[in-house]
Amino acid sequence: MPLLSHWQSTSLAISPVNKDAEAVCQETTPIQEKLDKLGKQITVLGASAAAIVFAIEVIQFVMNGQLNFMLQHFKNFLGAAVFETVPLSVGMWGKMLLTAFTVIILNEVVKAVKRLFGRK
Repeated sequence: MPLLSHWQSTSLAISPVNKDAEAVCQETTPIQEKLDKLGKQITVLGASAAAIVFAIEVIQFVMNGQLNFMLQHFKNFLGAAVFETVPLSVGMWGKMLLTAFTVIILNEVVKAVKRLFGRK
């Protein structure tokens, strides 16, 4: 019996077992459901607390007359970080985009090779 046909018959014979194992792995346990619910509650509470603290700080700035001071610092930050940058040439933009696309393509090639030669 050739090796390939032996492998095919073996994998076909095992596949129902693999499907059952995959079905068992995809089911969530009660503790996983409770942890998911707890994680969502913690996220909501944390975001709510952060929003409340932010609102209190903004109200304090407005009441103390410091809102314009805060907005001026934010505007200065944006001006220095975003609007006063050095313009790039078309060639430099091309090099940056080519580098980014090369990284993405190499990442996809590595994942494809891992899928081909990785364990199944």
